[in-house]
Amino acid sequence: LASEFKEHASALALAISLIWMVHPLLTDAVTYVAQRTEVLMGLFCLLMLYCAIRAGERDITAGSRRFWTVAAIVSCALGMGSKQTMVVAPAMVWLWDWLLGERAADGSRSRRGLYAGLAATWAVLAALVWMERWPHSIGFAREGWTPWTYLLTQTGVIMLVYLREAVDRH
Repeated sequence: LASEFKEHASALALAISLIWMVHPLLTDAVTYVAQRTEVLMGLFCLLMLYCAIRAGERDITAGSRRFWTVAAIVSCALGMGSKQTMVVAPAMVWLWDWLLGERAADGSRSRRGLYAGLAATWAVLAALVWMERWPHSIGFAREGWTPWTYLLTQTGVIMLVYLREAVDRH
């Protein structure tokens, strides 16, 4: 993608950021108190992905590679402490490398430390779930709520509310 967008990358990034910064759908995340953890998790997830990408650059020193690797792992651990949906983050880095990263013959071997460190952050999430930090976060403790009714409710919210708001707001 770099060859196609390199000249206009900064302007394109600014335009996309401005659109999402002023889009009304995003105000829900900062005005609805429970969604602030989602924003925090998103911040750490993007920071983790950025650091992992930087750690994979070819023309950096071993010290810089180590710094970016540690920063990616710390960001991932902080994200795991923010919200359970961060569970997919280690797989995102692997998927990024597989789909968009530079695939050198020995590329997977040099990233094994990063992958192992990111996978180790699942222990943070497991510990928090085990300690029941979020025992009633999705309402299963309420009378009559089951995982199935929750799934049906959330599917309706996504289809009827968020997609409509994403497209229909002026």
